[in-house]
Amino acid sequence: MKDQEWYKRTEKITWSPYFFINKDTDELCYSKYVYNYALNSSSEGIGTVVIAIPENAFLEKISAGSITPNSRFFLSNEYQELLYASSEVSDSLFLSALSKSSGQILCDSTSHERYLVSTSSVNQDLFLTFLTPLSDIEQIVITALFPYILFVLIAFFLLICVLYLLSRKITEPIISLADLISTIEDTRTFQTQRFSVYHDAELQVLCHSFTALIQRENLLLDQIIEENRQKRTAMLHALQAQINPHFLYNALDMVSWHALSKGEDSIADIVSSISNLMHYSISRPDSTASLSREIENIREFIRIYQMERPCDIQLIPDFSPEQADQIPIPKFTLQPLVENSILHNANLDHLTIRIQIHRQPDCTEISVTDDGVGADPEQLNAFLRYENTSLTVSSGFGIRNVNERLQLHFGNNSHLSYQKDSDGHLTASLFLMSAPLS
Repeated sequence: MKDQEWYKRTEKITWSPYFFINKDTDELCYSKYVYNYALNSSSEGIGTVVIAIPENAFLEKISAGSITPNSRFFLSNEYQELLYASSEVSDSLFLSALSKSSGQILCDSTSHERYLVSTSSVNQDLFLTFLTPLSDIEQIVITALFPYILFVLIAFFLLICVLYLLSRKITEPIISLADLISTIEDTRTFQTQRFSVYHDAELQVLCHSFTALIQRENLLLDQIIEENRQKRTAMLHALQAQINPHFLYNALDMVSWHALSKGEDSIADIVSSISNLMHYSISRPDSTASLSREIENIREFIRIYQMERPCDIQLIPDFSPEQADQIPIPKFTLQPLVENSILHNANLDHLTIRIQIHRQPDCTEISVTDDGVGADPEQLNAFLRYENTSLTVSSGFGIRNVNERLQLHFGNNSHLSYQKDSDGHLTASLFLMSAPLS
C-alpha cells in the first residue's frame, strides 16, 4: 500500500484526514495518520487508520436528500478533487461550483442553465455540493402556490359577482326611477302613486322629495294659469272699456257738428273741448306726452270749467314751446295740480296759474304756482308720505297718484313736493330725474 497515492498523501500530511474513493472496492475511504501511544510512546510506532464505507450505501442517503429530481450533487475533498458526481459534471461547472458560496447563483456556460448552489462540509475536509436548477425551484414554487393562486382567483371572481349583484340591487331601482321620471310630460296628469313601488329608504326619500316638487310645480302652474286667465279677462275688459269711450268720442263729434249746423257755436266749442280731452285720455293712457301736449289738455279742461263757472283763469307757461316739446311726462301729471288750484280757489274772480321749468344736469323741475289762498304745504307733503293729516281727500287722480307715477316713470328719486314761494303762494314742484325709465 505504501506505493499507492492515497497512502503517500496521508503519510505526507499527517495533521489532516484524506478522503478518497477506492475504485477497486467502490468504497468511500477515510484515511488518517495517527500515533499509537498504547504500543509505543516514541515517535516510532506510527500507523495509518483507514475507514471504508460502501459507496452505494453512502450515496443512497445523499440522493434521498435531493431537493428536486433534476438536482445535481457531488462530493469533493479539501484538495478540490471530485470524489463522486450524481451525473456527468464538466470540469468548468465543478470548479465554478466550488468557487461559489452557499446560496449563490451559478450559470452553466454550456447549457446556460442557472443553479442555486448549496454547500456543506465536514471539518473543511469533505464537501457536499448540491446544484438545484432555478427552473425546478420556480416550478416547485408555482406548484406550491397554485392552490393559493386558484383560491385568490376564485375569491376574486366571487367578490366581483357579489359586487355586481349589490350594484345591480342599487343601480336597477335608480335606473328604473330615472326612466319613470323621464316619462313625465305633464306633472298635472302624472300619478305620484307610481313612486310607491320603491321600498329602499334612500329611494323613498327621493320619491317623497320629487312628489313634493311635483306638487309645488303643479301649484305654480295653477297660479300661472289663473294669472293668465285674469290677464285675458282684464284685457277683454280693457278692450271693452275702450269701445265705450270711442263710441262716446264719435258721438261728441256728431253733437259738435250738429251744434255748428244750428249756429250754436258755444255748444260746439264745449263739445269739441270735451272731445279733445277724451281723445287725450283714451289714446295710449300709459304712455308719456310732451309738456306742450299736456298744457293743451289743461287748456281744454279750463275751457270746460269756465262754461260751468265763468271766471278769469290765466294759465301762463313761463317757457318756450321748444323747451316744452323736449320734456316728456306721463299724461295727466300737471292736470290734477292745475285742477286743485282751480277747485281750491273757486270763490276767486281772478286766478293766475304759472308753470315754470328749471333745468339741471341730472334733474328737471316743473313748478305749478297759483296766486290763490293755498293750503298748508307741510300737510300736503305729509299726505304724500302717507302720514295722517287733516286734509280732505277728493276723488279723482289725486296728488298721490301723480307722485307714484313719477317714481314709476323716472325712478324713486323723482317726486312731487309742495312749498310756498317768497310771496306766500303755494307751489307744487315736480322733480324728474334725468331720463324716463324704459
